[in-house]
Amino acid sequence: MLGAIIGDIIGSTYEFNNTRDYNFELFPEGSSYTDDTICTIAIADAILKGIPYKDSLLDWCRRYRNPMGAYGNMFAHWIDADDPKPYNSFGNGAAITTYLATHHNTDYSRQMVLMLAGAAYPIPTELREKALTYLPEDMKEVIFAFEKKYCKTKV
Repeated sequence: MLGAIIGDIIGSTYEFNNTRDYNFELFPEGSSYTDDTICTIAIADAILKGIPYKDSLLDWCRRYRNPMGAYGNMFAHWIDADDPKPYNSFGNGAAITTYLATHHNTDYSRQMVLMLAGAAYPIPTELREKALTYLPEDMKEVIFAFEKKYCKTKV
């Protein structure tokens, strides 16, 4: 989970300003978590609490209403609805955010497909600590609880 969030933060300034340079700055000025991190946290929180994904998504997305990257229009309407119902979405969030490169790079700090890399490679402490500085305390609490319950090793 943290790999996906790190990828989201790193990709936040490049999502609409792509680069093909593999030596890009990981955390340039303006980096932030986005709507993808909020939704990742919401699903993790739902799993931890055993509550419906819908309820957790509404709670977290209403709590963090205007993230960098913004919610898609249809999703934003769903968040604001008095009685949100399923709708036909064509988005795929974090997969788009972490898409500029190959998964064959074993150097975690240059790995763009971090949500997958996190399952195969340990996250370097300095990368983990830097990424956590971008997150509010309530998000960190969910990450730590999720890691404690579901992750075998922590870096």
